[in-house]
Amino acid sequence: MKFLENIPETIKGVILMVCGFALLLNTLGVLADILWYVLIAISLYLIFIGFVKVKGVELVKSMLDKKNIVIVEVEKTEDKDK
Repeated sequence: MKFLENIPETIKGVILMVCGFALLLNTLGVLADILWYVLIAISLYLIFIGFVKVKGVELVKSMLDKKNIVIVEVEKTEDKDK
């Protein structure tokens, strides 16, 4: 590394800072891309789950209406004898 001995220390420092800054920006860019992919995946998952829940409830209700089945909610009461 003879050629580095002739370069002044300040220029070496500037080159090192520029390379470090470029590396930092590159790393942040990769992290930003990953963050975008994660946000898109989460939003698609939530949209899909919401769609499935709504359509699933509508499907069950329509099936129950066709079969004339009535769902009765029963409250759970504790035994007073115990």
